[in-house]
Amino acid sequence: MLSVPARLAYVVTQDAAVFLDIDNDRYFRLPIGLEATFLAALSGAPRGGDDLDRLIGLGVLEPALDRDRPERRAAVPVAASAVDLDDGSARARLTTTLEVAASLLRARALLRRGFAQTLAALATRPGRAEASRAPETARSASLAFLAARRLVPIRPVCLLDSVALLDFLNRRGLDADLVFGVIPRPFSAHCWLQADGLALNDELDNLVGRAPILVV
Repeated sequence: MLSVPARLAYVVTQDAAVFLDIDNDRYFRLPIGLEATFLAALSGAPRGGDDLDRLIGLGVLEPALDRDRPERRAAVPVAASAVDLDDGSARARLTTTLEVAASLLRARALLRRGFAQTLAALATRPGRAEASRAPETARSASLAFLAARRLVPIRPVCLLDSVALLDFLNRRGLDADLVFGVIPRPFSAHCWLQADGLALNDELDNLVGRAPILVV
């Protein structure tokens, strides 16, 4: 029996199988001709031969281990966006702007530890089990963050901003999912925060069509 190594996240779409190598912080696709063999192996009916050996050699498949592996979290389909629902009432207060700046600096420090260590830290963050995941509460806090974010002179980057927003929410007893999504052709990768089906820090138009590859 073969399985995908724990260091790889992947998603299979109508267009392609896309992988995220968490240890090396890179996305990749299989060489032409290997996707059918990969899908057959996942179904439990692997095709023997050179293609299967190539997949094992590429590190995409390995013998399944007896020990239990944690299940990957599934993404809730995104149905709405806090940004799109913004009525403009959120104002950037000085105290909030200082908090947002601090969250961005903490996020930047965390990301310097590397992609894999960042995800591991986020997955095991304290207080997660007790935190509220109410979309409406997360929406209000996210809009306050976004209003203040415009005043902080740090270049916006989807991962940095999503980790910073998550820090901002966690400090208010709130939680959300960090979702990574891809479009295979032409390739595009992106990440955002989501509370149930509500995207918290991006417009719905930017997310529709992206296949979730990893949820933290």
